[in-house]
Amino acid sequence: MQFERINDNKIKVIFLREDIRQWNVNIKNLAENTQEMQNMVWSVLRLAEKEIGFSINGAQLQVEAVPKSEDEFIIIITRLPAATSRNHIRGARVVPPETVVKKRPKGGAPIYIFRFLGFDDAVKGAKAIAGSFAGRSALYKYEEKFYITIIPFNKDAFFELGNIMSEYSEKMAISSLIEGRLREYGKQMIESGAVEILAQEF
Repeated sequence: MQFERINDNKIKVIFLREDIRQWNVNIKNLAENTQEMQNMVWSVLRLAEKEIGFSINGAQLQVEAVPKSEDEFIIIITRLPAATSRNHIRGARVVPPETVVKKRPKGGAPIYIFRFLGFDDAVKGAKAIAGSFAGRSALYKYEEKFYITIIPFNKDAFFELGNIMSEYSEKMAISSLIEGRLREYGKQMIESGAVEILAQEF
């Protein structure tokens, strides 16, 4: 298990093959948020305090699990501000990979979907646009390929960024149909902030 401090309120924990075997944990059962998984998260937090001085100090936490490879995955633990929504329980909250995508707000905001042959390509695409992108994004896996869905705050400003993304991926036509298929049959890996998370954490 490897620990990395991202900032004062966020750390990255890399679970290696031996850690997965020791804890008998994977992305799916971590997302189920059982008592066993809660206990594991608290054990990880105690190790994090010992290894890199990351202390909870009674704060609420958000815990996000993101796959890195078949034999490794990453947990991002964020210490939340006191004013954070009451929907976050005190303690560890895992954002499930299969969580249903939140509905887009009314107003017909356009959605763009890019298909990547591999996870590394998705990371490269996210890194390429992260500095200029403003909007909402999610990451899916479907039929062994990865999809980033993007809803830009300014669709006109996204034109150039879309061209950059196309260097690493294939832009999907009829995005609304693809989105429905991803929702129903795909596996959601990152519910929101996919561009930022991929660019910063990988």
